[in-house]
Amino acid sequence: MAKSNLFRLLVLRAGGSAWDRERRIVGATDLPMDDAGRDEVGREVEAIEGQKLGVVLCAPDEASRATAAAIAEATGAKVKALPALKEIGMGLWEGVLGADLEARCPSSYRQWLDDPTSVRSPEGEAFSDGEDRIVGALARALEKIKSPEPGVAIVARPSAAGVVRCWLQDRDSSELWEAAEPTLTRHELTRADLAGVHERSRAGA
Repeated sequence: MAKSNLFRLLVLRAGGSAWDRERRIVGATDLPMDDAGRDEVGREVEAIEGQKLGVVLCAPDEASRATAAAIAEATGAKVKALPALKEIGMGLWEGVLGADLEARCPSSYRQWLDDPTSVRSPEGEAFSDGEDRIVGALARALEKIKSPEPGVAIVARPSAAGVVRCWLQDRDSSELWEAAEPTLTRHELTRADLAGVHERSRAGA
């Protein structure tokens, strides 16, 4: 019984886009992967080659879906997109070059780089709201999986992936950018760990 209640999770970042390469603020803007992003996904697939997965839970954007599809093809998993795994919205900052933003509002930009939980961009989403949305939706999705074997992959864009890793690793949310690094991470989670998490969410899946 204990084994059937243990989730073995892989958390992966979606392949990057041209905006990522240009160091623009992406936020919740839906963009396709570029060639470099597809290369990133290829390396992720190689890292899990031969591993079987039951399901890939992914964010709804084009890059996350394409990344999830590649992983599913390599592992025999099904793909389920979760709308609430989308990135934290950055409002009027989205599409702006990081260098331009630093020149326009250096204090806020540097504070955002140091601790993204402490800054809300103009017309953007509060970090705490995005965090509750992402963690709550993922917990509910995992609760619905009848058998966690052979494993579950989670694919999202950087800030959402960072939120997920901070939750799974019990890290402070201020460590988001470190947690959002483009590396594959492995985690274990029990159904008991999910108890009550969905109640924290202030937004539905």
